[in-house]
Amino acid sequence: MMQLPFSLQNVREQLVGRELILCSNLITQNSYYYSSAFTLKEDGTTNIGLKWNVENDALRILSKTGQLLYSFAGIESKNGSLYAVGCEHLQVNSRSYHRVTLHLASAITANKTFCIGISTHKNYYEKTVPKLVKSLLKQGFPASNIFPVAGGFDKKGIITLNDTTITCIPGNWHGFTVLQVFPAGFDYMLLMHDTTEVMDGFPEAVYGTDMGINWDISLAVENIEMGFYSADFVKRLTDDIWKLPKHLRFEAILQQARMFAVYGSTLTALGNRDVYGNGVRRTITEISGLGLKKYQKAAKQDATNLP
Repeated sequence: MMQLPFSLQNVREQLVGRELILCSNLITQNSYYYSSAFTLKEDGTTNIGLKWNVENDALRILSKTGQLLYSFAGIESKNGSLYAVGCEHLQVNSRSYHRVTLHLASAITANKTFCIGISTHKNYYEKTVPKLVKSLLKQGFPASNIFPVAGGFDKKGIITLNDTTITCIPGNWHGFTVLQVFPAGFDYMLLMHDTTEVMDGFPEAVYGTDMGINWDISLAVENIEMGFYSADFVKRLTDDIWKLPKHLRFEAILQQARMFAVYGSTLTALGNRDVYGNGVRRTITEISGLGLKKYQKAAKQDATNLP
């Protein structure tokens, strides 16, 4: 719990020894970009070589040489979360937002429940879903918490494929299809495209996702819609969102969020190959923050009826 003023006593009692998450944010926007994580030590240093002190009721983060990097003198509350707000004194962040926030880290498994939702389509679920589900089960994720939803059907229904239950619905919302059927009993859904496969290390990457702030959305990569979506947020989405063209929908969903996080995962190209045995070579990209590989069609290929 953070409390004003940021006196030396309060910081030592409330923040020392606990992991803190630093984000960049524009006050006029609802996006928060992950910068770093660190822990304050009793002796005025941090676990990543920075220093800290308290001056004029402000918590100050300094470089190794004593240059002032960030100062925090206020607290803000949004979406049921409480976090410190301050400013950046050097352009150490590539985005140069100048406004920064600081909150106590809390892994999603600490006080949240989540499931995995898979967006797919009737034309290709038979090829894509088994491969993804098999990789999830191999990493120890329970089958009861995996929910594939396939669009493009004439009416709602349920089908079973290789012991996996798939919900069928009319319409096609592409990557967001699974949000049409958010299962009860979960705080968050990890939205995944069916053209993915998780790797070794997936549990550690996902279970350790920070939810110290009640993000409506937490994305691993800014321009990729895969990530965590809160149940409360999905309920707030209006019908107008789903009527929008595909190329406008993602941005409209982000604009609806009260606050969303972007953690800036590393993307690594892993070449290309025919992943599904249908004669189509796909580029393979590793997304580090989600511990998975994403398979994408080459831009010039005919996408008709292909996953």
